[in-house]
Amino acid sequence: MLAAAKDLALWFDIANDTVKPPLYLGGILHDLPLETYFKPLQENVRASFAHLISVLKTFRTEYPDYFTRYAGAGAPRRFRIHLSWPAEGNGPWGDLTFGSDYRLASNRDDLRSVFIEALLDTDLDRFRRCPVCQHFFYRIRSDNKGDGCSDDCNNTLRQQRWRSNKAKQPRKFKAKQSPKLKLVR
Repeated sequence: MLAAAKDLALWFDIANDTVKPPLYLGGILHDLPLETYFKPLQENVRASFAHLISVLKTFRTEYPDYFTRYAGAGAPRRFRIHLSWPAEGNGPWGDLTFGSDYRLASNRDDLRSVFIEALLDTDLDRFRRCPVCQHFFYRIRSDNKGDGCSDDCNNTLRQQRWRSNKAKQPRKFKAKQSPKLKLVR
């Protein structure tokens, strides 16, 4: 789990706008111009994380037994997810490249492929979006009680829940005590 979180850390930083170019991705230093390439890349990564989280939410709520229904059929059931990257057309996001020898090779500048490689073999159930700060994150511990991305966000959520529960409880009124009167002689 920790290895997956480390592979995805820079991608979460890109989505959460906590890092700027130049970026070291896929073994290459990418100095992406902000408006031309970085902003579209950032939008694509955000949209991809939001899509992955929504797919999981749909399966949890609408089809909770989807995979268990086919467990006895032999081959494990799989579901295909397509990550749409609108910026592919205006950037260095081609699948293949060729050099002066006219031989095809994988494009090391294809950040979509680098992103997908970082996503492979990760547990989709651990992708989250913090309800406090809206940052995307990968929950490392499955026994984590909070849904926030950090201790600060978990504390905020805990306080919100406490206030909400406190507001729902009926108030107990104490009978007012009359002020004590002093006798003066």
